[in-house]
Amino acid sequence: MRWLASLLLLAGCASDPKLPEVVRVPVPVACIEELPDAPETARDAELLALDDYRLVLTLAMDRAALAASYGELRALAGACVK
Repeated sequence: MRWLASLLLLAGCASDPKLPEVVRVPVPVACIEELPDAPETARDAELLALDDYRLVLTLAMDRAALAASYGELRALAGACVK
């Protein structure tokens, strides 16, 4: 019985330890000097002139551009948050 306990302890030492997959290291970065320009979106007069199909497509493209801009701003501001 004693040899079985010894064998189990040795078997535990033979396995590799789990290493972390991601190591996050804080890196100092400078805050941004100026904000990036906002994306160009369609004006109300332009939207009123469009038919329903083109209106929906234009609004979808504007929404995608604004979402990308928001992601960029969030990434830039995230570097400055303490």
